[in-house]
Amino acid sequence: MKDLEEWLSRPDGLATRLRDLRRGTGMTGSAFADVCGWKPWKVSKIERGLHLPTGDDVEAWVAACGSEPAVLQPLLELREEGRRIRAGITDRRRAERNATIPCRDHLLAAATTVRCFESARVPELLRTAGYARAVVDEQIRLGRLDGGQVEQVVAAVMGRQQLLYAGGERSWEFLLAEPALYCQPAAGVMAGQLDRLHGMIGMPGVRFGVLPMGRRPPLVPVTGFQLIDDLAVVELLTGETRGHEPEARLYRDVMDEMWRHAVEGEEARRMIVLAREDLAGDSAAE
Repeated sequence: MKDLEEWLSRPDGLATRLRDLRRGTGMTGSAFADVCGWKPWKVSKIERGLHLPTGDDVEAWVAACGSEPAVLQPLLELREEGRRIRAGITDRRRAERNATIPCRDHLLAAATTVRCFESARVPELLRTAGYARAVVDEQIRLGRLDGGQVEQVVAAVMGRQQLLYAGGERSWEFLLAEPALYCQPAAGVMAGQLDRLHGMIGMPGVRFGVLPMGRRPPLVPVTGFQLIDDLAVVELLTGETRGHEPEARLYRDVMDEMWRHAVEGEEARRMIVLAREDLAGDSAAE
């Protein structure tokens, strides 16, 4: 949160004031951390504005510096202001992420070529409702979505998938790394999801492939991404990033290289069947 870091590190900011207090004791950051019972990195991050201390942290800091009690209250007020700034940034980013739902629909509807890669999850456009709901639940736990948005987001995902059946000149590519066939976002959703993937093979206008673990190319992205014509959309834990050239060209080159190592058609179908059998074996063992 760059805005918060800048606020903490300004000349009269909380990080600056705490650093000045510590320096006034003559202690190094490491020695000060020992006095507080902390790891040295915690002192360093607080002083550089990379970590917003808790109220207890501020109280411990002032006590370790031997400062007058009157010093504490203004610092606690600054800390509370920092908390409000952080909450505001989080709310703004959540609103920005939620606002991408209609934007993504517009981009996909206007596209002529859509290429999707996922390393550990099934691409959004191929998810069953159960699988989509499980992924939304994950995002809620991570703080990326509000709990009240589950049905709205799942409905948006399922509605977006109608583009697959709209015909026209649009082409689709879906490439999954093999772990995506085994990584379950929740119990009870994977069997139907694998059946859905099985049915996608051979669908007109759709290219579907699996990247086996034994044939991994030199570079496989950890995060999933989409190439919507000349736009690269990359999913991160903190949200999505978008880029045109030259970033998009890099993702196209990586995608082309991965396809050279992927399997399609009957080989991809066989890998899905193996994953389905493995899932059935696990269920029987339980």
